[in-house]
Amino acid sequence: MMLLRLYIRMYTTFIQENSSLQINITYPASQKVKLAIESGKITLDAFDMSRKEIEILLLESTIPKFIQSRKLKSIPISPLKEHSQMKLINNI
Repeated sequence: MMLLRLYIRMYTTFIQENSSLQINITYPASQKVKLAIESGKITLDAFDMSRKEIEILLLESTIPKFIQSRKLKSIPISPLKEHSQMKLINNI
């Protein structure tokens, strides 16, 4: 029962349209979670598509933009090795 409440809270906070912290995922990914919540038949893989989309967004957009902004500010950071990024992408 606690897991069900957690899933519902995750949906209403991050996925539901116009939610307070709505994430940028595709319509099919959000619909998969929405239908699972509405049917009451939530499985452990209900959020898998959403999670994968967020991981790809982080790896392809957010992280590179963050690194670039740090470089522009001349703040020293440890550079990400290209093969490490590729390894992360391949695990998605």
